[in-house]
Amino acid sequence: MGLMVLALGAIPARAATESDTLQKVSFEDHGTFERAVITLGEGSVPGDFAPTFSSSYRDGDSLARIKLPTVTKSLKTDGAGLSRAISRYYIVRSPGAARSLFVDFHLKGAAKSVSVYKLDNPVRIVIDVTPGGTMLLPKPATGARTVVTGPRARSLAGPRTFIVTGYGRPPEARGAWRIKNADGRVVRQGAYTTSDWAATWGSFKFSASYPSRLSGRRGTLQVGELSARDGRFRGVSVPMRFR
Repeated sequence: MGLMVLALGAIPARAATESDTLQKVSFEDHGTFERAVITLGEGSVPGDFAPTFSSSYRDGDSLARIKLPTVTKSLKTDGAGLSRAISRYYIVRSPGAARSLFVDFHLKGAAKSVSVYKLDNPVRIVIDVTPGGTMLLPKPATGARTVVTGPRARSLAGPRTFIVTGYGRPPEARGAWRIKNADGRVVRQGAYTTSDWAATWGSFKFSASYPSRLSGRRGTLQVGELSARDGRFRGVSVPMRFR
């Protein structure tokens, strides 16, 4: 009987895994600098190649941002760094229809240097932060469920209106803001919405206004939420100067 030979087709190569999910953020102490590693993939499966991303950092600030315009899901929401150079991080839903994410790293102080690069197979975005820079900007106001990135403490706002930016996790994505005068009395208040609240932190951007009698005076911007139980305000406070 002749030898029967079966022709076997080539085994197909595994398709490259797209990275649409932020899986975790980890930290390493490298002595002179602290390293943060963002691991990405498709769901819980490691990704092969890094998606499009960009980074931003201003000298003298304590905030470094990684934008991920094609990443829409996350298995994490926030956490602590090692506090050598990075104190905390927040994973935030960008505003608009794209539903993409960005990661804000809050530094202990201004950085001497911030370096960002990518590694493939599996995909990781690496952020190296060397402490020791000179602080030129106040830190963002941070609370349990609210972070105000602008305006910063002692900013000069107005005239009459100014823009407030940040992110939060108020229930049902609905938050509250108010302005107090120097005597602690509420002189203006309003509401805002965030881009998410359940899966990630949701970003916000809204216009706040103040009465003309506050012009040339000091006061406080408060951003947060009103308790459904007792109506109390919970959030963060930013000392302000009004034009």
